[in-house]
Amino acid sequence: METYVIGNIQIHPPTDATKQMLILRYLTPMGEYQEFLSHVFEQNALGLILGYLNVRESRDSRLAFEALKYLAALLCHKKFSIDFINMGGLQKFLEVPRPSVAATGVSICLYYLAYCEDAMERVCLLPRSTLADLVKYALWLLECSHDSGRCHATMFFGLSFQFRVILEEFDNQDGLRKLYNVISTLPILGSDDEEMRVSDDETCAARQIVRHVCVATRRYLEAHLRLRAAQVARQQGDNVPEPPPYKASKSSPEEIQEQIELLQSVAWSRWAPVDELVELGGISLLLQVVGFAYEWNFNGRSETVRSALDVVSVCCVAPRVQLLLTEKIDMRDADLTTGVNIVLGAADGEIVAEPEVQKAALNVLVNCVCAPVHRAGTSTTRFSLTGSTKKKTALRSYEDVIQKVWESVRTNNGIMVLLSLMMVKAPITDADRLRGLACRALAGLARCPTVRQIISKLPLFTTSQIQVLMRDPILQEKRQEHVMFQKYALELLERVSGKSKHMGAEFETSLANIHRANVVAQTRINYNERQLLQLVAEHLSARGLTESAATLQREAGLPPPAAPTPAPPPPPVYTPSTPVRPRLSVSRASSTGSLQRDSLDFNHHHVDESSPQPHVIKLRKVQNQPLTLSTPVSSASEHKRSLQKQMSIAADTTQSQHRITLHSIITEYLYNQHALCKNPVVTCPQFNLFQPHKCPDPRSTASVLSGSCATSVCARVSRRELGYTSGCRRADARLVHSHFAPVRTLRLQDDDAYFTHTIFHPTQHQLLAATSSGDIRIFNLFSGVEESSYQVHDTLHAYICHMQASRDGLLLLASTPTTWRPLSALWNMKEFEQLFQLDNEEYVEFSKMSDDRIIGTRGETATIFDTRTGAELMTLTPSISNQYAKNRATFNPTDELVLSDGVLWDVNTGKEIHKFDKLNQTHSGVFHPNGLEVISNTEVWDLRTFHLLRTVPTLDKSEVIFNPTCTALYAVCSDQDSEERSQFDTSFKTLDPFDYSSIATIDVKRNIYSLSVSRWGTQIALVENMGDFDQVQESCVKVYDVGRKRDHDDDAEEDEEEELAGGSENDDGSDSGSDNDDDLAIATLRDAVMGLGGSSGDSSHDDEPRPRRRRRARRRAAAADGHSSDSDADMDLPDIIEFELD
Repeated sequence: METYVIGNIQIHPPTDATKQMLILRYLTPMGEYQEFLSHVFEQNALGLILGYLNVRESRDSRLAFEALKYLAALLCHKKFSIDFINMGGLQKFLEVPRPSVAATGVSICLYYLAYCEDAMERVCLLPRSTLADLVKYALWLLECSHDSGRCHATMFFGLSFQFRVILEEFDNQDGLRKLYNVISTLPILGSDDEEMRVSDDETCAARQIVRHVCVATRRYLEAHLRLRAAQVARQQGDNVPEPPPYKASKSSPEEIQEQIELLQSVAWSRWAPVDELVELGGISLLLQVVGFAYEWNFNGRSETVRSALDVVSVCCVAPRVQLLLTEKIDMRDADLTTGVNIVLGAADGEIVAEPEVQKAALNVLVNCVCAPVHRAGTSTTRFSLTGSTKKKTALRSYEDVIQKVWESVRTNNGIMVLLSLMMVKAPITDADRLRGLACRALAGLARCPTVRQIISKLPLFTTSQIQVLMRDPILQEKRQEHVMFQKYALELLERVSGKSKHMGAEFETSLANIHRANVVAQTRINYNERQLLQLVAEHLSARGLTESAATLQREAGLPPPAAPTPAPPPPPVYTPSTPVRPRLSVSRASSTGSLQRDSLDFNHHHVDESSPQPHVIKLRKVQNQPLTLSTPVSSASEHKRSLQKQMSIAADTTQSQHRITLHSIITEYLYNQHALCKNPVVTCPQFNLFQPHKCPDPRSTASVLSGSCATSVCARVSRRELGYTSGCRRADARLVHSHFAPVRTLRLQDDDAYFTHTIFHPTQHQLLAATSSGDIRIFNLFSGVEESSYQVHDTLHAYICHMQASRDGLLLLASTPTTWRPLSALWNMKEFEQLFQLDNEEYVEFSKMSDDRIIGTRGETATIFDTRTGAELMTLTPSISNQYAKNRATFNPTDELVLSDGVLWDVNTGKEIHKFDKLNQTHSGVFHPNGLEVISNTEVWDLRTFHLLRTVPTLDKSEVIFNPTCTALYAVCSDQDSEERSQFDTSFKTLDPFDYSSIATIDVKRNIYSLSVSRWGTQIALVENMGDFDQVQESCVKVYDVGRKRDHDDDAEEDEEEELAGGSENDDGSDSGSDNDDDLAIATLRDAVMGLGGSSGDSSHDDEPRPRRRRRARRRAAAADGHSSDSDADMDLPDIIEFELD
């Protein structure tokens, strides 16, 4: 029995069997070469090999195994393979006993034999019983053979599924279940304990098995898809030829996608291959393979993931599979995730950064989100997730399924992934295809009203970025892929804009143009008919028909014609050389079909004057396909084609015989004028035929604020005295927050540390500054002297990133996000003692209305603590994490809501209210002080409707800070530690919190690490560091006055201060600035405090002259003596604070 199964080999002394084995091993590498094939036929090597295969006679399984390896090498040649089949070699295969070592050699031969299609065609012509034995033998190899035997048997099936007779026999013998069991029992897909017990070699072999099974399953389903699609096509009346069962049948990727769309267009019925795979749990297992492949590292990883995704893509024709993608999947170490999340990760390149994998993942998304909502057939069909009627499962219709898929894609941040893929430019050979698939998926997803509302506010449409993408392909050789992108981009534009037809110039459309065309289409045209009659009379008179003109003038009661005057040149809007902006969404067939705008020639068109003309003409729009004429037409048909946007056209041909009337000509003329308006309105006054029409331009709020009212203080004061207060306070605030002047610079005495964060003390007498060494320095705000220093975090590299003081100034929160152990603590500022610490909390802050609660952030989890005891009150962990890079949990202004990781929570119940769509990777968001909006990076969301209100590109990667009166918004780029350094690292921006319009960008020439605003908003403090993030060369904290213009001498003064910062300071007693400059600064600052803003004009608040200021002398004296100079008779910072309180 041992010789049958294993065999033996004796080396010394070698037996005859051993010698033959060694000879066969020598011949095996040469079997693939064409040069030795003639010797094989001359020496009848095939007959000799077939003799070795009879193990029952030779009684040596090892010798048969060596002969089978040599035979596999020879089967690479087509002629030899065909002779092998003709000599009955396949039947000899099936006689090899199993289990045995020789059976493994049979698997190798089957794999090489399947490579030759001609040989496989002859195999498929063998008797059905022989084919059944062949499939049975190969399936045994799948279940019971050695690992290499299973691999080769799997590859054999993968190559032979294209032959229908093999496919049918595979299904008859329950082959899909056996193929699924090959990978379902692998330890690398099991629990952690099973995977730990596997050696590296076994792990590598198991991954190769997974690869081959995924490829075979993909080819199995593609073969069934071809048969199913041909069956459906024949049922619909198409003449689809049916290939013979012994012929190979293949489909290109484009044909596969067409077959999937065909099956999705008809009513769903049970499909055995997909149903069986779902029942076995194959979809979930394949998605697990895709997720686990993130940590795998072997050559076939890309093909494994791509094949698994292709299987899921084909299975998505079944609504059950689409529902399955929205369910949770166990990913072992990771949290439960959904199939949609895994597919989106593969599409984004997170799992395998290969274009083919991304395309496969996008195909899955396309087949899910672009599936028809209503299919042909009955509309009451409903589906269950498990397919079983015994289990209590929710039954869903087609519409319910697609709605759930859309919601799942949104929840897992699919909009952000698809938008990023539409912008890809690399790899250059696949970028156009990736863009096209992403755009198609987004167009299908845009059928969801919520998605339409969100993407309509994004820069892709608001700034016409999509038109730029539509113009040219990334690679000129990929124009076919670019045409597909253009097609679905237009479809996306239609769905976002609500239009059902294209614009005339398709590639120049934008959301604004579509809106204008929509307004024009809804406009009700009316005009004065007496003016029209007068035009007709003048035209008749000019043509010499004086009697007709006189009759018309007499009967209509028209005034006598005016004396002829030289006609002025026509305005540009009428000239044919002026490019006509396309209106509505109908493409003109040719330029000859449009009317001339510069004149109206009525001689060629008869007008029935006896028919009464109504005073108000109502027109009805009918959406028709654009007409394309390939032959010359009459002038009447040309006019008819140009008027098809206004007139109702029936489907029959009798309508085309109606004559063009003078009314239709005038209507077309006025419509064309109205379409040229930059800002058309629906409700228009009566059109004047003697003057070109133009809708009035709107006067926006921004233009008002940027006009004379915003820059002239006198104009605003005068308007307030007259009672016109609208816009003045906002204009004052915009002017105030466009000027900042430095008043004090604070530096560290030691060079080992640098400033990281700063805040104003609630008493407004001190400034707290945190350092990279974990201590907090307290400076006197008036003198700039360091009063005290406290070590807050004594751990190594304790970088303090955030501080917040309580309203009464007694408590202080400090956070340090060290990589190995984040730490936050609450301190008593009176004795500066630590009350308690919050381990692992990366960021903490007080609640908004009171200081009785603290909210901390740890990853995507938010925790609420009691301020007095430090006890944990509530933990908020989202069900689906957004994984923002800088998540900071925060209360809303009323402390009733919490925003953490893009999820809105109810503090009272601890339940999720809403998850905002993730459109950026950086910031989770902050509440607007008005309590109605959430600002998440560049996106502004409405808390009442959860709609996206607008996008503000200025806020990209910026930390948002509101001033106490909510009249200004500060934005500081908080991306200093990233590899791509922003161009705004050295500047901060101020914006209007009402409409998010930009006010000013202030460049400080150093990297800004932190910005804080004083209690009254009259001053700001900046941490300014010079050098890289981890190698700071110079660090300081600067205090700026808000609303005071920077003096001309400030730059030179700062340079001098920097030169004297490290050495001795000599007071030269020189003055800086003039009397007028100082008076102007004080007047402007006083206006800022009072809320009136400042002016660049002269200052006349005081009648008597003020002494000249000695800022430089005062600062240096303060640094030396600890108090301000008595020689300063002007209003300095303490006077400003006193003035504020008064």
